[in-house]
Amino acid sequence: MNVSIIVSILAAGWLAQQPAPQAPVTAPSTSAAQGKPVSANLKVRISTSTYMPDGRVLTASANDWPLRLNEAVTAYASSGKTLCEPKAPSAQQPELPALGWRVEITPVREGAGELEVRVQWRQLGPGPVKKPIFPRLTVGPTATLTLHAGDRIVLDYVNGTASTGIFLHRVDGQPRFFLDTKNRQSAAASPAASCRAVGMSLELGLEPAKSEALVEAELWLVRPNRDGSERSDRQVLRLPVGQPASRYFFDEARLAETSVAGDGLAQVSGELSVVSVENGRIRFNFNVMRKYGKNANADTSSTYRDLVAASGEVLAFQLPAAGAETQAPLSIRLRANVLR
Repeated sequence: MNVSIIVSILAAGWLAQQPAPQAPVTAPSTSAAQGKPVSANLKVRISTSTYMPDGRVLTASANDWPLRLNEAVTAYASSGKTLCEPKAPSAQQPELPALGWRVEITPVREGAGELEVRVQWRQLGPGPVKKPIFPRLTVGPTATLTLHAGDRIVLDYVNGTASTGIFLHRVDGQPRFFLDTKNRQSAAASPAASCRAVGMSLELGLEPAKSEALVEAELWLVRPNRDGSERSDRQVLRLPVGQPASRYFFDEARLAETSVAGDGLAQVSGELSVVSVENGRIRFNFNVMRKYGKNANADTSSTYRDLVAASGEVLAFQLPAAGAETQAPLSIRLRANVLR
């Protein structure tokens, strides 16, 4: 037999005994989620709040952004000519110079009643200049947020002095100020001179889902007596699901059988809202504030988010005391039922 034929037979036998080559391992594709529309009930709210010296807050917001998973949406949240002229955020870039922010939002995950987003923002600048002071401007900070219905997260703040031509940029990750000398010199004659706003904040939140469901909530302020019995005051609130919170108010003096708010007595107030109703279970956001009598220099506040209770179930919250008290602690009790 020819030697070359023998070598070919041996080589073929050796190759037949070798394991088959494995296909290269690739990372799982995320293209299935790319571009998937976010639920219509999950609307991201971009807003600005301008704070005035007399305590007023001027707010402008928008929440009609077309959101898709892993796709960025760009918006501009800015004021008008001054901070005293609030303007709803828009996809249209304002004419520079402008006071406000460029915001880029990318939804990355949708859950039950929540939305995870990656957000990047930077303050708007003074517009084109012939000789840029900074060699390179970065796009600004980035954060990944998990938003729930009713959330309000402050991302950034611009001081009212920006109305006179001071703008904040980030250069190589560090904040730097840019002074628009031309605008500053004419500031006294500009509309900004009449605006006394303290500053403006940039905020991000998630709009509560709209619903026709209605929940009736009963609230009691309960004060134990020395003999073991209790005295209570009751209020009833009707709460549309997914709507802004409703307020309640109790006066402990009514339970103490006195018309004078003395030491240790309190005025109890707060807010209650219903986030959702799912399978007969009600999800609440609940806030309790306790302001003590005129001779007690102490206040307390507690917030409970994502409380869940069955229809008719009673939830109890013991209120913290202001130091040593002769009376047993007060408590708030909550019971709710779905009306429709």
